[in-house]
Amino acid sequence: MFALHPFIKYLHVCRGMGIFVENNGNCIIDPGHRRPLLKDPDDDFLLDLAVESQADYIITYNQKDLQPSEIFGIKVVTPKQFLQAMGEIQ
Repeated sequence: MFALHPFIKYLHVCRGMGIFVENNGNCIIDPGHRRPLLKDPDDDFLLDLAVESQADYIITYNQKDLQPSEIFGIKVVTPKQFLQAMGEIQ
């Protein structure tokens, strides 16, 4: 038996998450295939809502479990980080 090249393993994981890698290295995300992605299936609706509403941020204290949202270009931040990003506080 032979071991799979790490890149092949990466492609397999990506395909399972609905992410397709083009020959030029660009990633294409299939928006209809997001689940299961987060550790807690009860949080998946938050990712669905953020993607469908084209949100830039998910504001939460549960950053660790929602980090996979960042592959969709959605920043996961605390309320304080969000207010700092908006220039409301320092």
